[in-house]
Amino acid sequence: MTLQLPWLVFAFILILSTPLLNSKDPDDGRDMVDITINKGFPIEEHYITTEDGYILGTFRIPYGRNESINALNSGKPVVLLMHGLLDSSYTWVNNFANESLAFILADHGYDVWLGNNRGNTFSKRHQWLHTDTEAFWNFSFDQMARYDSPDTIEYILQFTHQSQLAYVGHSEGTIQMFAMPTVRPDVLSKLAFFGALAPVAYVYHQKSPVLELLALFDVGDIYELLGRKQFLPGVYVLHHIAPDLCNAVPQGCDEFLWVVCGPSKDINASRIQVYVSQTPADTSVRNMIHWSQGVKHDTFEMFDYETKEENEAHYGPDYAQPPQYNLSAVALNVGLYSGTTDWLADPEDVEKLRKELPVNATKQDVTVQGFDHLDFVWGMHAANYVYNEPNLLTQIRKYLGPGKYVPPSARKSATASVV
Repeated sequence: MTLQLPWLVFAFILILSTPLLNSKDPDDGRDMVDITINKGFPIEEHYITTEDGYILGTFRIPYGRNESINALNSGKPVVLLMHGLLDSSYTWVNNFANESLAFILADHGYDVWLGNNRGNTFSKRHQWLHTDTEAFWNFSFDQMARYDSPDTIEYILQFTHQSQLAYVGHSEGTIQMFAMPTVRPDVLSKLAFFGALAPVAYVYHQKSPVLELLALFDVGDIYELLGRKQFLPGVYVLHHIAPDLCNAVPQGCDEFLWVVCGPSKDINASRIQVYVSQTPADTSVRNMIHWSQGVKHDTFEMFDYETKEENEAHYGPDYAQPPQYNLSAVALNVGLYSGTTDWLADPEDVEKLRKELPVNATKQDVTVQGFDHLDFVWGMHAANYVYNEPNLLTQIRKYLGPGKYVPPSARKSATASVV
């Protein structure tokens, strides 16, 4: 019998539950489309099929609030945002319009796309595999680097008729981009800039108790405990009950998030009910094992099957140990944005990453005092400390080009569409 971690989370929240005394945030219950339209932005949903058959739900905010449909497909420069571990595209729109990176970029004249990795809330479909099968969940960030990021990038460029885009990742969204050049070097020329928020390649010094716990076990033991499918099989139930409970006890939910990502002093506690209505967004057990392997060994490598025979069966006769990802192959214009109290992107690990990138690859290196892992996407001051000039937006403008504003001839309401 496998251990169902979501019910441990559920038990934890029940302990916290008290009568609901706080007012409900109006954004609580708004999904990806609803919250975007409510903030005055148009949104499209696209479905991208990877080479290995996964169908990735991908969103697009094609223009800003002060433009009309005349700005649609007008040749705006493109920015792709990729979420972190156990997260989704919702992370880029779950704050106010002047705080959420997707909205800020759209208002600055960019065509903004929001990706979703296989297995999360918006990407639980496949051309021939059912989500109830172990085969569907047999992936880690290896496959995200080899398929999800490259195939998403190529779809977007083909759809928008652009030759390059800027890529901004958070957490796992950075690890798959740091890994991608080793397995898909052909995509490098299509990237004008790579902004890495809470950058991760190494996690040997991370302090998350969740990964520390997983690192205590061998691969086979974890599969025996958790099964070989999704990491959070009760995530949809959690999304329904967590907002009200976090509304009642925001401090308790805040502290639970700290267990995973580290303490934060910049998250608006009154909006935690909004964040947990869509987060965590799930991943595979195998992906969580892969992350925990970096805690055991100070390496940045492909999934370790932990036996010579298994590794050689998957990687070839010369690989008793998994192949290493080559950070010197990251021949991109890179911006690093890290925090001093980040438990997952620990400063020591970020320093090792920094030293292994190619000489002159890092175009901007910003360390924010007191920022933890989630502050880079949920923080009240992320816009001031990370997104706005002279930081991320300045680098995107420098290497991709300035945003393009199309004056409206007639204002229309924000709309949603499926492509």
